[in-house]
Amino acid sequence: MPRVLPRIDPLVSRLTRGRHTLTSLLSGLTVVELTTTGSRSGRPRMVRLLAFTTKDGVVVIASNYGRAKHPAWYHNLLTHPRAELRVHGRSRMVVAELTTGQRRAQLWERGLALNPGWRHYQARQEDREIGVFLLREP
Repeated sequence: MPRVLPRIDPLVSRLTRGRHTLTSLLSGLTVVELTTTGSRSGRPRMVRLLAFTTKDGVVVIASNYGRAKHPAWYHNLLTHPRAELRVHGRSRMVVAELTTGQRRAQLWERGLALNPGWRHYQARQEDREIGVFLLREP
């Protein structure tokens, strides 16, 4: 899936005017577009991610399909926490917080209830903890 979905999702997103991607249609989960500032380049970088909402904001999980390293957007948010979030075709500015401790554990468990696949990704990566970001309006 990591090779197929990134190629098909943009087409479905364009066809639905940003309201859906193939991933969102298949999984039933919300797919957001997150535009970060590159940690080294300083240039805008857009990525589509599974997300879910809480009373505090929107949560994105840096699973990187269970690969050994964190995704680039993880490092981008650590360096430049301000980002643009597009959900169902509507954009807003957010500030990212990498959650830790009990807050991370709560959000991680809620995410697993929505997408059990994240548990499989974490099991493959014993060397790194998958990041859980809370995106809030400034």
